[in-house]
Amino acid sequence: MYEKEVQETLDQINMNPKMTNKVNLRGAEVAEVLGCSQALLNYWRREGLGPRYIKVPGTGKANNQRCLYPKIEIARWLAQNLVKTA
Repeated sequence: MYEKEVQETLDQINMNPKMTNKVNLRGAEVAEVLGCSQALLNYWRREGLGPRYIKVPGTGKANNQRCLYPKIEIARWLAQNLVKTA
C-alpha cells in the first residue's frame, strides 16, 4: 500500500552517516529523523501514537528499560501518516 513511500523514507534515513549501519535507532536519533523533541516522542510512545518500538529489558541495579525503534517502523509510520493534498 505504501511500499514506495516506505522505501523512499528508509533510503533518506540511511543517507545519514550516523544511522547507515544501524537496524534500530535510539530515541534521540528518532527525534532527529522526525524533527521533533525527544519529549514529544516519549509522549507519543506513552499514548500509543508514535512508531512501533522494541522494549529492551534493563540490567543492573536501576534495571532501566530501553526503547529502540526499527528504522523500517519509523518509515512505515511516516508513510501511514503522510497527508496527500488534492
